[in-house]
Formats: sequence, structure tokens, C-alpha cells
Amino acid sequence: LQLTDEQSGETTVVGVEHVTLGALTVTLIALIPVVLAFGKIAGRAWPGRVATGGLLVLAALTTISNVRGEDPSFFPPVAVASNLLIVVGLIGLAVTLTRSGRFPKALAIALPVTWVFVLPLSAIGGGLAASAYWLVVAWLLHQGELPRRTSAQLETA
Repeated sequence: LQLTDEQSGETTVVGVEHVTLGALTVTLIALIPVVLAFGKIAGRAWPGRVATGGLLVLAALTTISNVRGEDPSFFPPVAVASNLLIVVGLIGLAVTLTRSGRFPKALAIALPVTWVFVLPLSAIGGGLAASAYWLVVAWLLHQGELPRRTSAQLETA
């Protein structure tokens, strides 16, 4: 939808933009249990909690904008702060997942990069790249490939 629909403006929401903004809100909320689970896999809860805080605030902001049909005056500074929380949390998850040995290094490193695709590059199809990442993660979870067992876990099995 973002590729085919020209945006009406910087702060207003009209027509199909309500659908894309609603989809972003659903995405933000859907990511919460995932980042919390990644924190559990990594053995460190703080990165998932930090990212969750940002996701919740940004979801609230997008909901307010969608309902009002325009961004509230406080949107820019709060959106910047929430995005910083998300990025810091995702970077923290990438580091802790890599160190834990329970997550493929390439997937861990790509985790914070997905946020670049979700927001700044979304207008040119970045959401598709982020979706591909999450499909790979979902597939690996479904196949039982994630989380990986550590060498200590393998020795006791």
C-alpha cells in the first residue's frame, strides 16, 4: 500500500493511510511478545523490555494519529524517543543473542537492521525485507531450530 499510495502529507492521515497506519500499529504490538521471548532466549530480559517500552509508546502514538486523522503536536519528540528505545533494545538483543550462542549470528545482527526497513525504508518497500526476516525466524521457530541448544545443553542431553 505504501508503494502504490502517495502520502497526503507529513502529519495528516486520510484514506488508505488509515489502513497502513493501523497495520503498523498491529505490527508494533505483535513484536512485543517476540522481543520479550528473544530476551528470554538470550538470558537477558532488559533489551526486550527496553524495546517493548518503545513499541508500546509508538503503538499508542500511531493509534492516536489514526483516530484523530493527524499527528498530535507532541508526536515528533515522543516518536523519536520511542524509536531510540526500540533501536537500543534491538541492538541489546542482537548482542545478547549472539553471545548466548542460542541464535544464529546473522539473524541476531540483522535484528536491529529490520527496524531501518520497517520505518525509514518502508515507503520504498522496506517492510517487505523486514517481513522476510520475520518469516525466516518464524520458520526456524516452527521447525524447532530456534532457540539453538548450547554446547552445555547438548552435553547433558
